Amino acid sequence: MKEPDKKTCPERTTSTSLAIFAFLLLSFQGFACPVIIEMYRGFALELEWPLCLLSVVHWYWTVPLGILSAVALAWKAKHLPSRLNRIIDLVVFLILLAEAGFGIWILCFKGAGGMSPIVE
Repeated sequence: MKEPDKKTCPERTTSTSLAIFAFLLLSFQGFACPVIIEMYRGFALELEWPLCLLSVVHWYWTVPLGILSAVALAWKAKHLPSRLNRIIDLVVFLILLAEAGFGIWILCFKGAGGMSPIVE
């Protein structure tokens, strides 16, 4: 006899993929931001808004946050109802997409002032 609340394979795969994406994105940002800050300082450029936000992003808090996020996403795939699981997956995906987009915007643009001198 089948267990009634056993998750289907696609739902677990989506949550697992999202967990891996969350971990990799947070880890990448944590390791890349100090390097980017040093690049800007190497070019003797000031860290204006929003580039000053990069100085607080570091691997020693983004990697543990990525691990906790991945564990929480994997846990919820096993223990929450399917509909709620899909809703949470969608919300987390949109948040991660916005975070990645914001990171790209910060790296490529200095606010509304145009292209970054490093990209030009």
